[in-house]
Amino acid sequence: MNQVWCDFHINHDIALNTKIYPHIHWCPITNRTGVVRWGIEYTVAKGHGQQAFHEPITIYINHPVNQPSNLVHYISEATEEQAIPFTNIEPDSFVKTRIFRDAAHPNDTFPDRIHAWACDLHYQAVRVGTKNKAPNFFL
Repeated sequence: MNQVWCDFHINHDIALNTKIYPHIHWCPITNRTGVVRWGIEYTVAKGHGQQAFHEPITIYINHPVNQPSNLVHYISEATEEQAIPFTNIEPDSFVKTRIFRDAAHPNDTFPDRIHAWACDLHYQAVRVGTKNKAPNFFL
């Protein structure tokens, strides 16, 4: 199994009550075709002593490579249904992830190694930052 742990600090520009979409940047290193299956395991907690991290949740993304694509930059992103819900998210929350290629799963049919180099989060922003650096962030 190929895996990496990535931790993400939620910035003060996040739009409250919106979802977060984890994703991974990667490329095939051959011209073969098939499906690359990614797993993203995550847990979230608010900062400033407000909350403990919850039990990890895992989502899976099956990304097809339908044509010879040696070194083509792909982004495999969580769908709307897989996105991290806003329940525990505010500025200074932390999202801890384990991202892995699930190559042993029958859905992963890509026969060769791949190269992954970055994972990050897409989120909706509405401001430059917050007035305060700790709760209450907005008063």
